[in-house]
Amino acid sequence: MAELLELVGLESFGERTPDQLSGGQQQRVALARALAPEPDLLLLDEPFSNLDVRLRVRMREEVRRILEAAGVTAVSVTHDQEEALSISDRVAVLNDGHLEQIDRPEVVFQEPESRFVAAFLGRAGFLSGSVDEAGVHTGIGSFETARMQGLTDDYAGTDIDVLVRPDDLRANPVADEDAGNGRVVHRQYTGSSFVYRVELDTGDVIHCEHNHTTDIHLDQRVAVSFVADHRLAWYPAE
Repeated sequence: MAELLELVGLESFGERTPDQLSGGQQQRVALARALAPEPDLLLLDEPFSNLDVRLRVRMREEVRRILEAAGVTAVSVTHDQEEALSISDRVAVLNDGHLEQIDRPEVVFQEPESRFVAAFLGRAGFLSGSVDEAGVHTGIGSFETARMQGLTDDYAGTDIDVLVRPDDLRANPVADEDAGNGRVVHRQYTGSSFVYRVELDTGDVIHCEHNHTTDIHLDQRVAVSFVADHRLAWYPAE
């Protein structure tokens, strides 16, 4: 018991009763109890759902450290996408009992194998695109075919939807109502950033993330451009 309390950083709390512990400390005790039988596999079912946001982030780091120190494999079940991506070595995405994808967190996020995974992880937008010999043409510009993940010249003449995320895009205000390619229809202030929902002239709706000092007014006409340099995921047009 002393070893487990030391492992979870509560070696000086052994004489306390549960009502004398904070929420985070109670979570650590629960983890110590689960580790006591020395299991080969530990199941964590929404382990941080009853904690406030700041404590939840800190406990993610602590639990990962404790599990690594104990040498125990854990399966964590959660609906919190950020939690899944930050605590895991591998992420599995389930949809109605079907395993959509399993891989390293960065691969699942950057290269989602299905439209469901793309929309489920993070805030996703889809640009309607048409493919021809020159590349892929969308409402914010054209891209070379090589810029698309797994897209070849064999898809010329087809329509696709290109996955874009808020940090991939920038919205620049324009003064002329006839200029630009979209209009701001919603804005969300998160503290560290502004996220603008833009309805493009094509009818597509996407999100653009800007620094918190960038203030674009609602109903402002904007020119949206692509700023990321990574390859883009795509899916057959719906």
